[in-house]
Amino acid sequence: MSFAKHASSNPNVVPLQRQRQRRRRRSAPNPTTRVVLQILMLASVIAMAAIGKDHISPPAKSVSIPVQQAHFTTCGNGKRHTCIVDGDTVWFRGEKMRLYGINAPELSSPFCQKEARLAKTATLQLKTIPNTHAWSITRYGKDRYGRTLSQFNIGETTAGDMLIAKGLAHKWRGFKRSWC
Repeated sequence: MSFAKHASSNPNVVPLQRQRQRRRRRSAPNPTTRVVLQILMLASVIAMAAIGKDHISPPAKSVSIPVQQAHFTTCGNGKRHTCIVDGDTVWFRGEKMRLYGINAPELSSPFCQKEARLAKTATLQLKTIPNTHAWSITRYGKDRYGRTLSQFNIGETTAGDMLIAKGLAHKWRGFKRSWC
């Protein structure tokens, strides 16, 4: 008996051509599956954005410490104790802090020349603020990177608000806005 006759008489043997057709049909999702996948992707993006909102609104519990005095320098490559990293990150007495509620241009990885210039100016300005004003710190817990979310309070304003007023920071809205 030839293979073709054997294949056609045996219900367990599927000709090669039919196997290929079945594979093609299975690989393309139907329209309902596509819609479900798009909804899941959208839900994932929304969830990731919600997770990223690590300092949009103040947590219920905050801790304030009284007026401080310290001399801030610009952070270098060595051990960081009390220094300014960039326009929204500082080290104070060995604790890494992120200024709560703002986003400043990136000094370490700017996307364009304008962002690089603004980042240098924001860093210098942030270094000047605690070195020339009486201030206190309010801590709001930790962000997802382990940094303490903090506000440097200067009278009725904050260091973050001062940077925003000078165009050196954006109010944090849950995502980074472009500086370019």
